[in-house]
Amino acid sequence: MKKIHKIRIGNWKFGFQWWFQKVYDRVGITNQCFDGKYIPFFDFTDNPVTPLERVERALQHTADEWGLSTIWILESTPHQSYRAFCLDKVDFKENLAILAETEFIDDNYLRSFARYRRSVIRIVPKHERGDHDKIVSQLNHTTQLRPKSIDHMIFFHKMYGISTYIKQPMHVVRSRYESFR
Repeated sequence: MKKIHKIRIGNWKFGFQWWFQKVYDRVGITNQCFDGKYIPFFDFTDNPVTPLERVERALQHTADEWGLSTIWILESTPHQSYRAFCLDKVDFKENLAILAETEFIDDNYLRSFARYRRSVIRIVPKHERGDHDKIVSQLNHTTQLRPKSIDHMIFFHKMYGISTYIKQPMHVVRSRYESFR
């Protein structure tokens, strides 16, 4: 039950409220690169679930519009939520515009990126839901307009087996974050 508590100090009146909700710790990596650039991470609405075909069409349109290279789509099963990533390096404003113009993006995910200037893509399954992640689609584009994040490429190669020919140590930021679901 939420209740607003009010306190008056002089001519000022303050209101605040408490609520209790279970918070889950999650582990993911950020989309920040060490040179100050970002790689696009996408998180799609899952209430209601956006079908994979629509996610693919939306990402295909975004890739064509922005000249992005290959995009990989992850699915959490059995709950069918979709996330995606691209290895092209872009600046903050361009990344924000790419996300904002992508259909079916989770509004909270977009707001979080705009507010905190980073995105986190979950890499550890939600055990309490029995989820596990896998790559379900790869949208190939041969464009070479932008440099790639080698560190993210190596990480995703080790995590999901995406193809890469580079062998060097990786430097990505692993991040803990809180989630209400």
